[in-house]
Amino acid sequence: MSFYQTSTPLRFSTQNQDNFTQQNIKFLLSGFNQPSSGTSLQSYTGASGITYSASSFVDAQYIVRSGAGSVTDNTPTAAQIVAALNANQWIRQLGQDSDAKTVSSGFNFQVLINNTSSNSVTLGAGTNVTIGTAITLTNAKVTVLKVIVTNATSGSEAVYISQLGN
Repeated sequence: MSFYQTSTPLRFSTQNQDNFTQQNIKFLLSGFNQPSSGTSLQSYTGASGITYSASSFVDAQYIVRSGAGSVTDNTPTAAQIVAALNANQWIRQLGQDSDAKTVSSGFNFQVLINNTSSNSVTLGAGTNVTIGTAITLTNAKVTVLKVIVTNATSGSEAVYISQLGN
């Protein structure tokens, strides 16, 4: 797996997937090229459902969700995700389009969400975000999401999210 399309993949051993801790994840993520914002961890706490910020999905490499009951959390909208990608200095430097330095359809990245609560959390889709199959953030586990920009055209942004594992 790669984050922000890095050349060095992160490999998960199936026999150790259940042993991820916040400290282990931070260590694993230390090998990633970090976005210029320097954000690597975003925490959300609360007993009710929330909507993740676009910067959580784009700038944070790891999201911690705690204190949730059995609720539904929502992704940002596709337009917010694409705008955050285009605003990220590291991604602008990468620039799939050498002239515009913006992301284009097919750009993809991964988000890790650690649900530290004692309940499962369902992931809902923001506007123009499609979730492949129902995603449940299992309690006390890390869920790995792949986020793919399927349309980067301003006003028609679309994003597809699938679960790679937990």
